[in-house]
Amino acid sequence: MGKICAILQARMNSGRLWGKALMPLCGKPALEHVLDRISRIRLIDRIVVVTTTSGDDDPVVELAGELGYQLFRGSGDDILSLYYHAALKERLEYGDAVVRFTADCPLLDRRISTKVIQAYNEHMPEVDIVTNGGGNGPRRTYPQGIDTEVFSFLKLAEAHRNAAGSFRREHVTPYIYETGRTMLVENETDYSHFRLNLDTLQDYRMISAVYEELYNSRNDFGFDQVIELLEVRPDIADINSGSAQKNGV
Repeated sequence: MGKICAILQARMNSGRLWGKALMPLCGKPALEHVLDRISRIRLIDRIVVVTTTSGDDDPVVELAGELGYQLFRGSGDDILSLYYHAALKERLEYGDAVVRFTADCPLLDRRISTKVIQAYNEHMPEVDIVTNGGGNGPRRTYPQGIDTEVFSFLKLAEAHRNAAGSFRREHVTPYIYETGRTMLVENETDYSHFRLNLDTLQDYRMISAVYEELYNSRNDFGFDQVIELLEVRPDIADINSGSAQKNGV
């Protein structure tokens, strides 16, 4: 079994809500919570934060450095290249894997991410990418906001060489889905109607309410507790129910 490297992309100007990576949740920036949750995934050997060389993203660099995480900076127009060169810097090679995370997931569940990584370990090399989201396909059963994607370094290198067009370069994995063999990890119950990602002000208000109810200075609450809360507290779930789900990967 090769190395497993988590690469987390974080930008100040990303999506519809500027600065969301550093928005506070129970006194800590959202990005710190995401990194804390990733660090609890025992199957991951190392964690790298990738961001752009834009001065706007200096706060991301400062926070990652303060927290002691590896960092890689590059083009803001080619996130696929960021991932590839970050993986090269970490000396990934044949047999190694990349786990892709984004900074808009402060409700990420280490147990679900572990399940996705285990599925990759069990089924590779028969599969090229394993996900519990898969670009919002019709079989998605988990909400946006806890997505985990695992793919081989070789497939990442192939995508970097061959993927054309701004969409494929910006979203990292479209080429892999188009050309590779995909495995989807599904939940027994379809909860995809909930929205757990941080992309709008309404998302922030909802996630803040969840943290106020469940955090207790520990990031050990998971997906099951979040869903239970949203089902018994529809007033919290309704905060961002009008926010449209993003299309794409």
